[in-house]
Amino acid sequence: MSERFDPAVIPVVEVEKVFTDFEKAELGQWYWTKYNANEPILMCVMEIGSNYLEVHEPSLRGYRLKRVHRDEFNDVLTYEPNADHHIQEMVQKYQLALAENMAQIQRLTESLGIAPQIAHQPVGDAENKSLALLSGQVDVTAFKTALILAKTETLPALFKQSEEISGELGRWMGAPGMPMKARLGPMKASVDKIEDRLFNIQLYAGMLETIFTLSEGQPAARDEKLRIMQRRLYMDEECLLEYEAGGMEFKSIGEFDRWLAKPVNRDRILPFQRCMVSMRVRRNEKERGGIGLSAFIQIREANADKFTYLIVRNGEQLYRVCTDIDFGELMFPERAVFDPSEPMMMKIWGRDRIDKMMSKREFDSRVAEDKKRDADRQQWELDNPEEEWVAANPNKDWHYFNPFRGERFSTHDWEPFDDTSVYYDLGMRKIQSEIKEYNRIALVVQGLFDRTPTLIPHNPVQMWRPASFNNSVELIYDGSMALHWGEAPDIHAYIAACNAQATAESIMFGQEQLWAEREAVRENRKTDNNWRIPSGNKYHYTTLRPEGDPGPGRVAKMASWTPRSKVAKFTWLRERSPQSDVMVKAQIKAPLDKLFNVSAYQVGDFKRFFADPRTRAAYLEWAPMLLSAEDYHRGALAASEPLPESKPATRFKL
Repeated sequence: MSERFDPAVIPVVEVEKVFTDFEKAELGQWYWTKYNANEPILMCVMEIGSNYLEVHEPSLRGYRLKRVHRDEFNDVLTYEPNADHHIQEMVQKYQLALAENMAQIQRLTESLGIAPQIAHQPVGDAENKSLALLSGQVDVTAFKTALILAKTETLPALFKQSEEISGELGRWMGAPGMPMKARLGPMKASVDKIEDRLFNIQLYAGMLETIFTLSEGQPAARDEKLRIMQRRLYMDEECLLEYEAGGMEFKSIGEFDRWLAKPVNRDRILPFQRCMVSMRVRRNEKERGGIGLSAFIQIREANADKFTYLIVRNGEQLYRVCTDIDFGELMFPERAVFDPSEPMMMKIWGRDRIDKMMSKREFDSRVAEDKKRDADRQQWELDNPEEEWVAANPNKDWHYFNPFRGERFSTHDWEPFDDTSVYYDLGMRKIQSEIKEYNRIALVVQGLFDRTPTLIPHNPVQMWRPASFNNSVELIYDGSMALHWGEAPDIHAYIAACNAQATAESIMFGQEQLWAEREAVRENRKTDNNWRIPSGNKYHYTTLRPEGDPGPGRVAKMASWTPRSKVAKFTWLRERSPQSDVMVKAQIKAPLDKLFNVSAYQVGDFKRFFADPRTRAAYLEWAPMLLSAEDYHRGALAASEPLPESKPATRFKL
């Protein structure tokens, strides 16, 4: 026989949540607090975060504020339930003080016969009163001294005190409006959310983009994934168009389109059958010269260079999507933009902005390196006493030659990125803002799938569903690929190795740049000395190629070579004056360290610098030189010949 068990009866227990004083705080409430260990001041709650609240003092401008952490709330703040009464008392206090100050000014000026109300009396009455006061003085010298004292000390002090009291009165009269201003903050955040929604709709609908077809052909297979490349590329770096003129610009984009449409170039930049890459015309702003309308046009060209393009490949089809949106250096973040398991540090800038963030591990490493360098610096100073070192090294700076000197890593304004910091919410907003920016590319891609022919054919795609995303899209993390390339090629070491082989028969590069810089200096000097040109209209060149002067040539043979001093001379003919038929000899001398020995270059040498993305980004440093050498050795560029030494010369010194 089984025992009979009655069901247990669990009594209902009412649980009342107990709110802490911090949780009870509301926007617009008033609290007493100490600011910099001074007397307690009344401050209004203007912002409430997840672990802090921010209080402001009443002020017309330049208010003081204080962020109070949740754990310090009861120790730092004392609630003031009758804030309106206290504010009214302060208003009355400063009204009375101002009235008393004005009365004191009135009494003083009346005693000296310069009362302010005299200005409202007839001129004759004012003069008569002043004369009466003056004639009634027993000691005129003392009266004069009193006037001077009132002018230089007493009245200015009273006026200053009046301004200070007026300021205090004004800020307390404005205090009742602070709670309403505090409650407006969340309402403004709602407006920002609406603007974000509208922008997202524009992104998806393609209202901010234009699509150009670069090539047609067979599309990729239906089930081919769209590979999105993480790293932003730059058109001028990838194709080296117009390398000899400082790189391509927006007006060259049609030429770039034709270059990119060639399969060999397309396959290198977009290596997958269906893929997308973000591009800009150029990484750095191109130096342009011009004045007036020409300068305005060049500003427009510089702005156009900043457009962002999405290059989309679909099999043999190629499209360029032009958009005003800047997706940043990376189309999407590294796999862990914010890893909660990795402690972070953040540097605060001006209480309302995160200047930078880094891992706690990196922060500690920087601090340790700084301490070690500081110890090494001090040890070097002990090993090299200043007096003895200066005696052995005259005219040299002892501090400068310390090998361990350098800028120190300042820990000032760095805080842990965790709940202990009152700026934790600020750091989270920064991360969320970055993630929001990255998420916008998902809207653009979804729009391309849904409303354009650029990716047809494809299976149904829903970027917001993980399974659909994984089946349709793959992210290619190539943004940090440079970390795995080892040491970058050293262009300076390469130049030095080539120049070590220089002889009198060598072909050189670099003389044309020196000549253009020299001509710019000459023209700028003429401009500076020309009083007819207003100072505001004087334009200065960095390089200049005068009309009728071809210069020494991009690559050229030397007219003479001095091995000991390693100086080369180049000669050529130029017009004596603009539009003149008379030709004269010109020359320029250049040291070897300003030149490059083209003769020592081997065909294809430029590829080692082009292949590495780090040196490719700095192509303007090496491309004009190495590609000119490449063109010379392939027969596409001839070397300029020097003039025979027997020609009469008009000499120009460098």
